Order: sequence, then C-alpha cells, then structure tokens
Amino acid sequence: MPTPVEQIKARLSIKDVVESYIKLTKAGGNYRALCPFHNEKTPSFNVSPSRDGYYCFGCNRGGDIFTFVQEIEGVDFIGALRILADRAGVELKRENIEAKSERERLLAVMEEATNFYEEHLEDNSAAKEYLIGRGLEAGTIRSFRIGYAPLDWRLLYEHLRAKKFLDGEIEKAGLTKKAEGKGYYDRFRGRIMFPIFDIGGRVVAFSGRVFGEQKTPDGSDKSATLFGYDRAKMAARKQNFAILVEGQMDLIMAHQAGTENTVAVSGTALTERHLALLKRLTDNLVFAFDADDAGLAATTRAFQIALSLGMSVRVAAIPEGKDPADYILKNKEGWSQVVADAKHIVDFYITALSAKGSDPRHFRKEVETKVLPLILAMQSKIEQAHFIVEVARKLGIPEAAVWDEVKRLSAVTSLLPPRSDPPAPDVARVPMRTRWQVAEEEIIAILLWQEGHKEPAFDVSELRTYYEKRMEEHGLTPHRPTEDDERILAIKAEHTYEHGPKLRESVEEMLDTLEQEVLKEKQAELMKKIVDAKLREAKEEETTLLREFQSITPRVIALEDRRLKRAQP
Repeated sequence: MPTPVEQIKARLSIKDVVESYIKLTKAGGNYRALCPFHNEKTPSFNVSPSRDGYYCFGCNRGGDIFTFVQEIEGVDFIGALRILADRAGVELKRENIEAKSERERLLAVMEEATNFYEEHLEDNSAAKEYLIGRGLEAGTIRSFRIGYAPLDWRLLYEHLRAKKFLDGEIEKAGLTKKAEGKGYYDRFRGRIMFPIFDIGGRVVAFSGRVFGEQKTPDGSDKSATLFGYDRAKMAARKQNFAILVEGQMDLIMAHQAGTENTVAVSGTALTERHLALLKRLTDNLVFAFDADDAGLAATTRAFQIALSLGMSVRVAAIPEGKDPADYILKNKEGWSQVVADAKHIVDFYITALSAKGSDPRHFRKEVETKVLPLILAMQSKIEQAHFIVEVARKLGIPEAAVWDEVKRLSAVTSLLPPRSDPPAPDVARVPMRTRWQVAEEEIIAILLWQEGHKEPAFDVSELRTYYEKRMEEHGLTPHRPTEDDERILAIKAEHTYEHGPKLRESVEEMLDTLEQEVLKEKQAELMKKIVDAKLREAKEEETTLLREFQSITPRVIALEDRRLKRAQP
C-alpha cells in the first residue's frame, strides 16, 4: 500500500501547490516566478513539473512539494505533511496521544488549553465586553482564538487531567504551578488569554491580561517566537516590509485594520533570532513602538542589530504618543498613513533631537551618542556615506569631522552589546566548498539531467563511469547526492546548459577542471610539507616529497594546455 507521502505526490503536482501561493509564468516546459523566499525584481524561481520540483537561482533554495510548504509556511516536515494531506484528501493515521513525542504532547496540551479558554470566553460577558470595548470584532476574536481563564483554582488542571495529560506535562507547558503539600493549581485565573503561535500556527505559549494588566507565563519560551508571525509572513513577503508593534492588542488591531504584515514582540526583548526570522521575509522593518526617549532607548540594541544584518529600519511616529491599538480604535483610516509616513531611523532621530530645541552643543552631543552608533551599524558603506553627509549638513560641520568620529567609535568600542541569544539557523555560516567540489557538482547535475532526458545528448552511463574512474584515480569517493538534491541539481542543469552536441564537451572540460584543481590542492599540501621538512632539516623526507610534487607537475601542465587549446577560436 502506498505511503501517505506517495499518495500526496500522486494527487498533487508541484505546479498546483506552488501556484496556490505565487503567480507562475509558462517558460517552455517549465514555469518561472519571482522567488517567494527572497526579494528580487527578475524571476529566478523555476518550477519543473517533469521533475516534480523547484529551484531558485537567486537564493539556491529548492526541493519538492514538501520542502516548498515547509519553507513558505515555516513548518517542519510533519506540519507540511498535514497541510498537504488535508489538501490532497489523504487520511493520516491518528496517533494515540500516549504514543506521541514529548514535543507533540506539549503541543497537544496547549491546543486543548486553547479550546478550554475559548469555550469559557463564550460564557463570560464581562470579558467579551472588554474586548469589544477595545475595538475587537467578533470575527477577529475567533480568528485569534482569544479566550478566558476562569477564576477557579483548578478548573483547567482537572480538565487536562481528564484528557489523559500528565502533571509534569501540564506544568512544563506553563499552565500550572505546584503548591507545597497542596498539589497543582492553575497558573492563570480570571484573565483574558491570548494564544501565542509558532511559525507553523501551533499554540506554544499564552499571554494573560487581567482586563488591562498583562502577565506572561514564566514557563513559556518565546525567545524564538514573534506573535502573529504565522499570520504575517505572506503579507510581509508580498508587501516587502514588516511592521513591529509591542503588544497583542496592538497586533490584533493592526491586522483588523488591514495591515496584516504586522508582528509583535509579545512582552520580550526583540532579539537577533527574532530579526533573523523577519529577514527571511523582508529586509524592510517599520517599528511602531513607543517613540518617547525611554521607548527608543529600550529599542536601540534592536535597531543596531537590524542595521548590522543589512536591514532598512524605519520608525512610525504615532500622533499624541498613543500606542497602535488606541490610535487605530479612534482613527482606523489614519493608521495606514502613519505607517506610510515612517521615517528612516537616522532621519527620525535627527528630526526628533532637532525638535527638542536644545543648544547647538547639546544637539551635537546627542547626535554623537545616539545617531552615529546607528550609522556605524549599517552594513552598506554607501548608506553609511549618505547619512554621514546628512548628519554633517544638519550639524553644520565638515563631513570629514563626522567620518573621523565614526572611525573613532569603531576603533574605541565594539558597536553592539554582547549577544546572548543564539544565532538563528539562517545566519549560520555555510561551509566553503573547494573549486573541484563545485566542478564535480556541475558534472553530476548534467549527468542527472541527461539521465532523465528522452533523448540524451551523450551516452550517460559511459560518461558517468569515466567521471567515477577519474575520481577514484585520485583516491576520491564520487559524490552521491540525496534524492532531494538530485532533483535540485537536475533542475539547475536544465536551466543553465543548452541541450545539444556540445554538452558532452562541457562535461569533459569540467572533468579536466576537477582533476586539475584536485592536483593543485595536492601540490599545495605537498609544498607545505616540503617547507616543514626543510625547516626540520629532514633531508630524506624533503627529497621524497619533492619527487612526489614533481611527478604531479606534468599532468597539471597537460591539463592546462588542453584548457588553453579549447579557449582558442
């Protein structure tokens, strides 16, 4: 019997799945589009129905329908499996709750608690009136799954125990506390409950509000979570900017007002990990935070980190110092204009400091301490130069003086405070590949492409044997890509090379390049050993190594001569 994955792939094509998210344009037997995973003006995202896969030449992402849904929805494989199974009408075998992994069980606890809180909101008129009074519509309350925690001490705990969840699981989820000698009791009582979702839309934490006073559960971990990210990701990609607000009500009201590209930090400091998540969607951020001195000071580190990641940072100044929720409640139409009028963080600071009316000396000092560190944080040297000119003009001093001060800051102190939050996977460094590994990958890509071609341009089996033989001659194991990598490589080759009689020549040239680069690496390594032997005065060892080096040289020269002959017209 076919597996669920096989059933899904049989019912859903890569073209149909991708096209449900982005617009595709026909390009021969394939399709092209603007990549949904990075910002671009020229389409570099390719979909190949014949290979049931996709590949982007701009950001090097590729795969099948499952990897696409994982990327665009921000879910793991299981999450993608559920989404696609639902769409394909494939029934997944339900697991017994006792057999689930710890993480799955904790997610199940949170989901059951969310249902519980939602049901109890329906029975509490005072809580509903409060939410409606704050401007929330009934549909919005349902959409964000807002609930209510009853005043009873153990009602949720008893409900979850009846659902076969264990004491330790309920406590680890941050829903209960244990009193010495008295057992467990509910952490939240008499509060309006806002579920916090992960990027896949699953509840991972709660924030409780006692009709205006907010408290976040101690046991919940939101260090990698942005409230509303799961809802905002598509809008942020489409509009190419994200709006950041501070609280749940700010976010919900912003979404209700139509700015669905809004996320909230949910009561925690904005970290590098949060910003790396946002960078997946866009490089453009608009902060709609409290813009008074204290609010800006508290956000300075976030501004600097965002700028150092190459992001553009703007600040939306909300009239009368209101927070977004209160402003939208009274002026829903004006909210979009407030966002549109957001100023670049440097322009905002200079304008705000200038408006204080301080004497010139104090104004210059404020710019030096608050604006120059932001300029220094910028990744783009061109952007740095632009704002240095602006600062010099505003201060009425030579540009050279501003440059000197920026250089001094760079030399005297590290720009950013130590980063305690772990780096996000997206900013982790990719291991460097050697030149021969790059050539090998190109060879494999062409071979895979031609193996699946109806009329291959050459004898693929013969050339693959020749490639493997040349690798083994130098003690190297031929690379065996995974099934997913094979799909990506074949799509790359199909869109990079022209099918025809010259394709075999291209492969043979790459084989020469591969061998030449391997031999050059060997020579470089031998030279290091020769120098080391010479320093140790190991004459016999030096002579042996030198002979080995010289034995490789004729082959390197022959390969170089062959390359030069090919290059001749």
